[in-house]
Amino acid sequence: MGFRNLNGLFVVIKFLKPIIFVKKVMRLLPLLVFGVLFLMGCKSTYKTVDFNPNSVPKTPDYSKENSWAVLPEKYPQELLKIVKDQEIKKTDVFFIYPTLLTDKKDTNWNADIEDFKTRKQVLDGPIAYQSSAWAAAGNIYAPYYRQTHYRIFIEPYESQGIGAWELAYNDVRNA
Repeated sequence: MGFRNLNGLFVVIKFLKPIIFVKKVMRLLPLLVFGVLFLMGCKSTYKTVDFNPNSVPKTPDYSKENSWAVLPEKYPQELLKIVKDQEIKKTDVFFIYPTLLTDKKDTNWNADIEDFKTRKQVLDGPIAYQSSAWAAAGNIYAPYYRQTHYRIFIEPYESQGIGAWELAYNDVRNA
């Protein structure tokens, strides 16, 4: 009879081990779920393709007014709403607007400066609200350029888009 009790105790201990293990796992489950969600949230969700120099937007021709968002003699309406004075000054300001190409679903590496939506975004945002800060100081020159998609600043895309960055840089340098 005593042997049976010990055997029963052995069975109870053997039965309790998985329950204790499950309880420990259940206590750690919220931490595990949080960790998985955190790592998933850190994963970049940019759609991308490798940079292809054969499929870039048309090169701007800075000898033409159409390649400029702002010229001293041609302030756009978006800028004139904020800056009333358009008189020619002794100083020139070369304004480069920040990267606006940020859509995670956009696979383009460079912006198309002939695209109406891109032009409107440039004029309504940084030209109106950032370049206007320099209007009293000098004549504003702001070229449209084939800005690089924001993902160029994020790993692992950085190395994929070096050619796109060079393209944008060359546009600004050529302006």
